[in-house]
Amino acid sequence: MAQLQPTTRPECTRRCLERDLDRPKKAQHEHRLKQIRDRKQAETDPSKRKSWEQAESQELDLYQDDLENMCRTICASLRDE
Repeated sequence: MAQLQPTTRPECTRRCLERDLDRPKKAQHEHRLKQIRDRKQAETDPSKRKSWEQAESQELDLYQDDLENMCRTICASLRDE
């Protein structure tokens, strides 16, 4: 049986971000990214394609922000050092 080791907030956050846990929000982001990428791939107009690239970038940023917020919440009760 694995023993839980005391850890610091930065270490907890680092491990949480690396694991990128499977969670409902991850599935939602992946679904939206797939839709965006499919539309981007089908688009022939360069200006519309660029707008789909921006939407893809925004979705990736949103996902990363959600992941960081979740990890901060999980690790909030730990000490800083």
